[in-house]
Amino acid sequence: MPRRPLLALLALLAASAAGATPPPGGVADLIGARGLGLGASIALTGTADAAFVNPAADAAQQRYSIDALYLADRRGSANAGQYLGAGVADSLSSPVAASFAYVRSTTGVQAGSVLYGGLATAVAPGLYLGAQAHALLLDGAAPVRVVTADAGLLWQVASLLTVGAAGYNLIPVGQPIAAPRGLGAGLAIGNDTAFKVAGDYRADLVRDGHTTSVFGGGLEALLGGMVPVRGGIVRDQTLGTSWWSAGLGLVTPDGFAVDVGYRQSIESPDARIVGVSIKKFILN
Repeated sequence: MPRRPLLALLALLAASAAGATPPPGGVADLIGARGLGLGASIALTGTADAAFVNPAADAAQQRYSIDALYLADRRGSANAGQYLGAGVADSLSSPVAASFAYVRSTTGVQAGSVLYGGLATAVAPGLYLGAQAHALLLDGAAPVRVVTADAGLLWQVASLLTVGAAGYNLIPVGQPIAAPRGLGAGLAIGNDTAFKVAGDYRADLVRDGHTTSVFGGGLEALLGGMVPVRGGIVRDQTLGTSWWSAGLGLVTPDGFAVDVGYRQSIESPDARIVGVSIKKFILN
């Protein structure tokens, strides 16, 4: 075989083996640093990620909390998406927990603002329901100005077993990329003071005209009562790739916490996501 066709064939095979670089997830895939490193978050309690994954989680622990988030969705050496956010939650002042979060998307085709305002409460011992309004004010070739809604359920079945479910963008707004309608469910075994195994499933019901699924799971261990270590794996049919993830944190006795999460595409070395969150909370 001539040399040039052989080199072309080898290059084609190498590209196929590496996999095509997945597109950025955009605001529809926003997640906190803890869930990023663990690979699952729908059934987590004691988290600052509730606005992104399950509004019911805000009522599961009595506390005040404030948090800040930085998230970078990288493709090669450039940011395909960069997000700065902050949130507050209050489940101490009344039986109904209230929360607000703001995220600013600073780069990419979905640059703009995303706002969340939610309420959550216990409807039975260990059973929590939550709902939130979800506004997207995004710029680009086709600006997005919509308000939709999310809802969630969290059930602490036993001391070491929690089940979660959520619906995303439940009000149709005609934005299948920025606000795909979706359903999710999660399971967590363990607790926040020793170890936790978690798994998630999410279906994006309207994206590119068909339903796609995302499966994820991982393990979290708290070392020395202060250092959470996380790892997980995600199969993302929506973006067409699989990810491995890892995370590390620090929790102090006075309620200050820092989390770092990292997610890397298995098929494409150019695709990765980095997240950092800083939290301060006061427990009852």
